[in-house]
Amino acid sequence: MEDKTRLAVEQALKHGADYAEARAQRDFGHTLTLNNGIPEPVTVTRRLGIGIRVIVDGSMGFASTNSLESSQIRTAAETAVKIARAATRLISKPSELAPEKSCEDKWEVRMKVDI
Repeated sequence: MEDKTRLAVEQALKHGADYAEARAQRDFGHTLTLNNGIPEPVTVTRRLGIGIRVIVDGSMGFASTNSLESSQIRTAAETAVKIARAATRLISKPSELAPEKSCEDKWEVRMKVDI
C-alpha cells in the first residue's frame, strides 16, 4: 500500500502541488440481518481506497479513489491539484497545516448481543 500512496504524492507534486499527502484506508465489515427472526445471509463488505490532500498556492484540494489502479491514482492526484488551483481565487487567507505527528490506529465495534 505504501507504493500506492507514494505514487499519489509524487503525481500531485508533479502536477504542481506545494504540499501533498495520501492516506489509504481499508474497511472490513459484516452485516447480520434477521427478517422476522429468520437469519438472512451474512453480508461481508471490504472497501479500500486512497484520499489525496494537496495545497496549491495556499488553497487546499482533495480527491479520492476506491481503485488501486495506478491510472486511477494518477487521475485522483491530478484532480486534487485542479480543485486546489480552482479555489485559489476564492481564498482570502492561505491554508496552513498544524505541525502534527502521524499516527496509525485500528478500532472495531463489538456486538452488544452475540447472535
